Amino acid sequence: MSTQGQTAARRSALAGSTRCWSVTRLALLLFMAVAAVTTPGCTCRQETPEEQAAREALEEEEAKKRKAEREKKQKKPPLEVQPPIPQPGPDDILSLYVKPGHWQIAKQAMKPNYENWVGEATLQVVDGQNQPIPMDRTGFAVRGSRDVALAKGEEKQIESVVYIPPAPGQLKTRSTLRQRGASLAQPPQNLKLTRMAPHQQHLVVLSKEPARYQFLKTMYSIDAPLIEDFEDYSEAGRMTFSAQYRLVAPSIEKRIPLPDNPLCWTSVAYLLWDEVEPERLSKAQQAALVDWLHWGGQLVVSGPDSLDLLRDSFFDPYLPADSGGARNLTADDLATISRSWAASRRRKPIEPVAAWSGIQLKLREEAEPVAGVKDLFAERRVGRGRVIVSAMQLAERGLVNWQDGHENLMNNLLLRRPPRRFGWSSPTYIGAEDDVAGSLYVARSTKAGALIDGGANTKLRFFARDTHAEPDAFGYRVVATETAQPANNFGSMFPQQTGSVDTRRFAEPAAAAGPAAWSDFSAAATAARGALREAAGVDVPGARFVVICLAVYLAVLAPFNWFFFKALGRVELAWVAAPIIALLGTYVVVRQAQLDIGFVRAQNEVAILETQPGHPRGHLTRYLSFYTSLSTTYDLEFDGPTALAAPFARSDQPALLEGQRPAIVTYQRQEKARLLGLSVSSNSTDMAHTEEMVDLGGALTLDPRRNRLTNETDHALESLVVVRRPVDDGAADPTLLGCWVGDLDRRSSTPLSFQPLSWAEGTSPFADRRIPAVAASADGSAGGETDAPLRLNLEPLFALALDPTQLEPGEVRAVALLDEVFPGVSVAPAASQLRGVTFVVAHLRYAPLPTPKADANAPVDVERRR
Repeated sequence: MSTQGQTAARRSALAGSTRCWSVTRLALLLFMAVAAVTTPGCTCRQETPEEQAAREALEEEEAKKRKAEREKKQKKPPLEVQPPIPQPGPDDILSLYVKPGHWQIAKQAMKPNYENWVGEATLQVVDGQNQPIPMDRTGFAVRGSRDVALAKGEEKQIESVVYIPPAPGQLKTRSTLRQRGASLAQPPQNLKLTRMAPHQQHLVVLSKEPARYQFLKTMYSIDAPLIEDFEDYSEAGRMTFSAQYRLVAPSIEKRIPLPDNPLCWTSVAYLLWDEVEPERLSKAQQAALVDWLHWGGQLVVSGPDSLDLLRDSFFDPYLPADSGGARNLTADDLATISRSWAASRRRKPIEPVAAWSGIQLKLREEAEPVAGVKDLFAERRVGRGRVIVSAMQLAERGLVNWQDGHENLMNNLLLRRPPRRFGWSSPTYIGAEDDVAGSLYVARSTKAGALIDGGANTKLRFFARDTHAEPDAFGYRVVATETAQPANNFGSMFPQQTGSVDTRRFAEPAAAAGPAAWSDFSAAATAARGALREAAGVDVPGARFVVICLAVYLAVLAPFNWFFFKALGRVELAWVAAPIIALLGTYVVVRQAQLDIGFVRAQNEVAILETQPGHPRGHLTRYLSFYTSLSTTYDLEFDGPTALAAPFARSDQPALLEGQRPAIVTYQRQEKARLLGLSVSSNSTDMAHTEEMVDLGGALTLDPRRNRLTNETDHALESLVVVRRPVDDGAADPTLLGCWVGDLDRRSSTPLSFQPLSWAEGTSPFADRRIPAVAASADGSAGGETDAPLRLNLEPLFALALDPTQLEPGEVRAVALLDEVFPGVSVAPAASQLRGVTFVVAHLRYAPLPTPKADANAPVDVERRR
């Protein structure tokens, strides 16, 4: 087809399309016209103003409902509350580890979103059925409480102190909040806790880079594989029973999660410090750290920068060395460590790829030389505790990867634990191929006796808590070994087992809650309870007192009354004065007898004050008994916030019948500590146990060069005796050297002259020279030798404190009395009879740290059969 033909065809098609569209449009217009004509008329009309307002109101109400529903989905609660996290620990609820038998601080984040919030927060540990757990062998359970004031929109960390009962079974925290003025409290939060075994302790790492210390979790010093007999031996939750320490390496960007009460540090064995500014600790945390150190805590300072940060800080007086400037550590510098601490058979030395950064350590006078490390480590004793400083970074990769000696160095030098021998574990089943036989390392202490020794995991000790009659109170020990033919529990999968299997039975530690635990049944607590039970009740006047009062009335007051009015010429008035004189005499008798008319209250106290060398603060333990003739509820208030308080067991027998619920007492701690709601029934006695750190105004110090004791405290001492156990005394029946001082006034000193001591069985040194323990009564008077009711029998405490087996070799200790009820606590209602005495145990000097002993071999020496 030609081009003209194609063009003509297109024009024809276009014209046809145009005609089609015109016809369609015409039909549409015709349809609309017909519809308009046939429609009967429009029914639409204008709304009236009333109808329009009603419609708009309905639409507005529906819009508000939709908006409220959207806001409800997005609205925050009036008060946001996070779960309580036990300290020390990370900020997550997956790590709620607690140490039964110890007090812990739990932090809880709270934030009000719409208004200020004022109320009360309570925290308590309950059992699996959410029931309160009583204190051991008492009729009381303790809950923590504190007032809370929150500002709108601001998050605040609330800290509560709570006691963790050493009860079997599941443990939970139960926390509640009640707003002031509200009739109902918010629903309680219940969270499950994971218990630590008695021998386990916390190892806390404070570092700008805590992730660098995760290698500690894999070390056998921290988690020591044990023989299979201990598998599933204890209910330790997710934490394996073999772990010696729970590593806590928290983030410190916002705050440092350490307790501000030294008595809440009792589950902490070690603190590793790496490049943290000491000023970031609060004043209370600083004081708590120093107290913890003096009673046995151990501080490990890592690396060159940390020493410079600690210099001139609150911790400067306790450092063993100063920085002498930067240095590079080469293989030659590290050779002394390689020679002394390479424990493997191959004894491969440290071979750094490049020089390590370090510092030159300038030892202070108080530092003690550390054998086998040249000038790369420095350490010193601080009270019962210890500080060790390294010249290099402890997280140095070359040191961590040193398989031949890193375990040895960490366990025996840095942590000062007993040396070990690594051996081969027994197979879990017998008769299979060698490649499936025993494959676990076994780390056994070379120390004879306890297979798991909680006392070796921490050196923290308190005389009132940790003085026990058993020499190995903290260890699990083998009590029996039985040999039996094992059964085949694997069906046809493996052949029948042959041979025999040894099954061991283990004795629980005597101190079931581990070292430094709150204890109502230590030897010291038992001795104090015995003294209080002897002195319990009120002082009823004896026959001699009644006869003297009657004689005075008949021989003096009655004749004087008659002669007086006879001289006035009004004898008849003598009969009027007689009843008045009788009433006055009755008042005097009642007053002298320490009795209130119709109501009697008596309070007795035995306190134990423990001090450490050169430290001006002391650990004060009070045991109080309350007698009342009518039912009374007692409240105790302390001058400071570090005090802990709880009911004290009256005996070693259970105080509650089966199914009986305990009474609740409340422990509060804010600017002051309080114990509220201790109820005592009519004509009965109940007891309380309190502990706190107190300022003594100075320390008891011993100058070993001049052999002179100085009392720099604010308190005069009586019946003072100083004893010393020889350093080389390793005999089963150790001896003592002693010196009787008698009285030592405040701010005074005395020379000492030690002589060998001997004493009769059943007594204690210098028992014949001590006067019976007396203390001030309610009116300030003191009892004489014939005033028996004012005496408290403290001879069992003297015998305990002067027992040579309770002293460390080389320790020098002073034991004395204070003739006063130690101030710092008020009891309401006050007792008409008040008496007490304070028993003083002052550690004056410890022996130098022993030379650390190396492991017998290294884990690398033990080959796996695979």
